[in-house]
Amino acid sequence: MKLKNSEINRIFDSLGSRREMRYFSENQSQTSVFLSHKHDDKKALFAIKHILEECGARPYIDWMDADMQHQTNSATASTIKRKIQACDSFILVATDGAIASKWCNWELGYGDAYKYPKKHIALFPVEQDDATWSGNEYMQLYPVIEKLNSGMAMDYYYKGVGSNLNEGYYVIYHNEDRVIAAVPLKVWLLGSNING
Repeated sequence: MKLKNSEINRIFDSLGSRREMRYFSENQSQTSVFLSHKHDDKKALFAIKHILEECGARPYIDWMDADMQHQTNSATASTIKRKIQACDSFILVATDGAIASKWCNWELGYGDAYKYPKKHIALFPVEQDDATWSGNEYMQLYPVIEKLNSGMAMDYYYKGVGSNLNEGYYVIYHNEDRVIAAVPLKVWLLGSNING
C-alpha cells in the first residue's frame, strides 16, 4: 500500500515540536539516506523521515543541513552531488509535486548513477492518483517502498517473493507487472540481503 495521507497526518501530528529539531549528523546511526523531495511536501517528508529513523537510518534533508546554502545556485547543486555520493542510499519521496520537480528529477538521475548499480535507490510513493508514473515511465525501473498489512505480507510469502514477511515497510522489486522480491526496509537500509 502507498503511504496514505491519513498515515502521514497521524505521524506528523505525533511528532509535534520534535519535527524540525533533529538535524543531519554524520555519526548518528548506521546508515545514511539522501531524501530527495519537493519542499512543499513537508508533512510527507517528516513522516518518511520518522519511518526511516525508526529503522535506524539517518535521513539527509538538504535544507536541514546547517552547511547548505540558503539561496539555490550552482554551489547548491555541487553540494547535493557530494551528499548523494556520500549517503549510503537514495530515496525519492514520490509525491505528484516531486515527480513534476526538475530538481527532484535531476537528483534522481544523479542518484541513479551512484546508487542504482548497488541497488541502493528506491521510491517512497505517497498516495496519488497515477501509480503508472505517466510521463515519467522511467521511474518504473526502481523498487518502491510500501507498507504491507498482514494479508498482503502473507500473499507475498505464498507467492515466494520473501520469507518471514510480517506487517511493516518493505522495498518491493518488480519485473514488469510482477512482484519478484519484498525486502524489509530495515534490511534494505543496512544494505544486506538485497536481491531483485
